[in-house]
Amino acid sequence: FPFDANTSTATAYDYSNNNQDGSYQGNAYTNTSNGMIGGGLQLDGNGDYIQVLDNNAIDFKNTGNYTWMAWIYPKTLRSTGEGILKKCPAGFTGNGYSIYLDAQGKLTLDDCISAGTSSASSSNVTVNRWSHVAVNFTNGGFTFFINGQANGSVVITFTDDTASNLLIGSAA
Repeated sequence: FPFDANTSTATAYDYSNNNQDGSYQGNAYTNTSNGMIGGGLQLDGNGDYIQVLDNNAIDFKNTGNYTWMAWIYPKTLRSTGEGILKKCPAGFTGNGYSIYLDAQGKLTLDDCISAGTSSASSSNVTVNRWSHVAVNFTNGGFTFFINGQANGSVVITFTDDTASNLLIGSAA
C-alpha cells in the first residue's frame, strides 16, 4: 500500500500480487505531497483507518518468517496508543496481533487477548519526525526495528485470529 495515489475512490490499492485492496474508513485520506516518499496516508486519530477484509493470505501463522513495516509520522502520543496495524477482534477479546505506539512512543506488539501478553521496543519513536518502524518474526521470536536499528526482541507465543479484518492505522 503506497498511499500515494489520489483518493477520488474509497479504495486503498494493494500494489502487490496479493490483491488485498482496502477501503478508507472515517476521514482517512491520502495527501499526495506530504508522505515520506511522495504521498502519505493521513489519519487524525478519530476513527480513521484502512480496512482490508480478512483473507488467509494475511493471516499470521506461527511458522515461517514475517516482517510488518511502515513509515510513520506521529504528531502526538495518546494514552490509548497510536495504531499502526491490527488484526484481532474488537475490544482485544481473542487471538491476533496489534502493532502500535504506546503512550511513551515505544513500538509495541500485543497478542490481542485482554490481560494478555505485550512487549515493546527499548527506545521511543520521536513525535513530529518520520520514522521507519518494523516488527520481524523469525524462528519463533520477534525483533523490533526503529529506523533500521534492532531495538529489542521477545518471544511471544500466540495464535492468529483468522476471522478479523486487517486495520491499518486503527488503535481501537
